[in-house]
Amino acid sequence: MKNKFIFLAVFMAALLPAVICAGGWQDKRHITVTGDAEIKVIPDQIVITFGVLTESKDVAAAKKSNDDKVKKVLDLAAKYKIDQKDIQTDYTNISPKYRYDKYTEIIGYTVTKNIVVTLHDASLYESFLSDAVQSGVNYVSNVEFKTSELRKYRDMARAAAIKAAKEKATALAKELGQSIGQPLTIDEQSSSWYDWGGLYNASIPAQNSMQSGQAGGESENSSSEGSTIALGRIKVTAHISVVFELK
Repeated sequence: MKNKFIFLAVFMAALLPAVICAGGWQDKRHITVTGDAEIKVIPDQIVITFGVLTESKDVAAAKKSNDDKVKKVLDLAAKYKIDQKDIQTDYTNISPKYRYDKYTEIIGYTVTKNIVVTLHDASLYESFLSDAVQSGVNYVSNVEFKTSELRKYRDMARAAAIKAAKEKATALAKELGQSIGQPLTIDEQSSSWYDWGGLYNASIPAQNSMQSGQAGGESENSSSEGSTIALGRIKVTAHISVVFELK
């Protein structure tokens, strides 16, 4: 019986630290805040998704016509010094066409092929697209603006969001006659980037948002004279939730 009591005491002693630690930081006085930040940068890449659509009563003829036009478009890579990795075909579809009043009767075939091109020089956009149309491109499905330094700006946004969260926690605690201690948890709730067509405004304070200067030394007006495309800016955002110990 004595040995059983000794075993039970040792067993409970082994459990005690785990029980004490089970509460974690939730048992401490704490404050939870969020921090938001956004970085706006001029994009340095344009990704164009366009394609060639051909039709013919004969499927082989429709495909050959499409292949010939697509080849001319792909040949533009050499003229514009586009790296092979920056131009590719990513979708091909061959489908029959039916009579509108008799869906079982095939009257021809449609061949569609998508091409995705990444331009690293925005000044090439107008002439390249014009040449692509002359070569046989007859639809554009998407034009997307990107930055080659997305990772850099995401890191900047995260750092700014954490700074904003700390500033907010400090201000809130001060109003209560308290101060903050070490961060107990940090959670990145979201991080994103998307095109932004609004005006740049550097006067917004950094307390819960941050806007960067211009990238690449470009001017405020990022579109070239006579161009029909406006680059605007990419907005890179971060949203952080931080729990600070409250003293």
